[in-house]
Amino acid sequence: DSSKSCFGLECCETDLILSPLKAQPSCSSAMVRVAETSPLLNNSEAGGAEQDNGSDSKSSRRSAMSPAVFAVSTLALLGCLLAAASLPDVSDNATSHDSQQLAVFPAYPPNPHPYSPASNVYMYWGEGTGKRRTESGTAVREVMHMGRLEGGEWRSPKFLSTLDNRLMGDLVVGCCSVLVLPPFAHGWPVWNAEKIRAQNLRDFVANGNNLVVTGGDADLEFLNHYFFYHLEPVAGNYDAGPFRQYPAASLPKPFRKLHGVVHQNGHAVTSVSIRSLPAGTTIIYGSPQGSPVFVIKFCQRVNPRVGEPTLKIRPDECKAGDKKCSCGTITFVGFTYDDFSTPRERVRWAAVIRAAASYTTGKPSKK
Repeated sequence: DSSKSCFGLECCETDLILSPLKAQPSCSSAMVRVAETSPLLNNSEAGGAEQDNGSDSKSSRRSAMSPAVFAVSTLALLGCLLAAASLPDVSDNATSHDSQQLAVFPAYPPNPHPYSPASNVYMYWGEGTGKRRTESGTAVREVMHMGRLEGGEWRSPKFLSTLDNRLMGDLVVGCCSVLVLPPFAHGWPVWNAEKIRAQNLRDFVANGNNLVVTGGDADLEFLNHYFFYHLEPVAGNYDAGPFRQYPAASLPKPFRKLHGVVHQNGHAVTSVSIRSLPAGTTIIYGSPQGSPVFVIKFCQRVNPRVGEPTLKIRPDECKAGDKKCSCGTITFVGFTYDDFSTPRERVRWAAVIRAAASYTTGKPSKK
C-alpha cells in the first residue's frame, strides 16, 4: 500500500505516481493534518493543558506543538519523496512500449563513412562506354561515386575521354594510379597493338599502376588484343557458381575483408577459365572451373636495342632491385553491373570493384 510509506499521511496513490516535484505539494499539504491525527501531538497537548489550567490555552498549545510538528512533518515529507522516487515512471514506460509496438520497420542510421574514391583513381568515360541511365557504364560510375552532372552530361577531372590524351600521357609516366574501365557496351577503341597508343597503355600498367577492367567477353578481348594474353571464358560461356573467396592470407590486403562468396546473377558474371590465366595471377574468387575476379601481374623490361619498344616478360623474370624492369597489375572484375535481380548481389560486387580500385603494387618515387 503506497499510503503506508507516507507515515500515516493521507496521500493518494496518484500523487505518488507523479514526479517528485509534483508530489511535494500534496505531501506538504498533508503535514497540516498530521497535527490533528498524530498521537505524539495529542499527548503533548494534554500535558500542556494540565500544567496551565488558568493560562491562555492557545499560547501554551502553540508552544508545545512547535517542536513536535517540525520533527514529524520533516519525517513525513522525506518519506513521501522517497516513496515517489522509488515508483516507476508509468508515462515513460507506456510511451516506450507504444513506440516499440509501432516500429515495424525500424529506421537504420545512414552510413557515417560513405565511400569516396581516392585521389589517384581515374575512369575511362569515352568511346564504347554505356553512358545511358540503364547501361553498365552509368552503373559503374554510380558505384564509384565519380562525376557530377553539368550541361546534361556527367563530367569530372578524373574522367578520360580517350586513352591517348594528355592526361593519359601524364599517368603513363607516373606511378601508383588506378584506371577503371567500365564495360565496353558499344565496342572498345581499336588500334594497332604494335603502335604507340597501345604501347602507352601497356607502359601505364608496367610503371606500377593498376588497370581495373570490368565487364564480360568484349573486355576479355580487349585484354587479349592489347596485352597479348589468351584469356578464355569457361566452357559454354556460363559458370553457375557460387564463387568463393580464396584464403584471405594469400590475397592482397584490400580484398581480405570482402564477403566470402559471390553468386552468378542471371548472365551478369563472366568467369574466365583457370587454365587460360597467365603466370603470376592471383585469384580472388573462383569456382572449380573458372574465376570472375583475379589480379594479373604484368611486367616489362627495357629493350636492349635502343629505340625499340619495351619487352613483355614473366613476373618471375623481374627480380627485386632490377632497375631495367617494372611491374604493375591488371584487375579483372567479371561483372557487368547492369543485369542483376537482387540488390544484395550488386552490393557485394560493388565492394569488389571498390577494393580493386584501392589496390596498387607500385611505390611512389622519392622525387
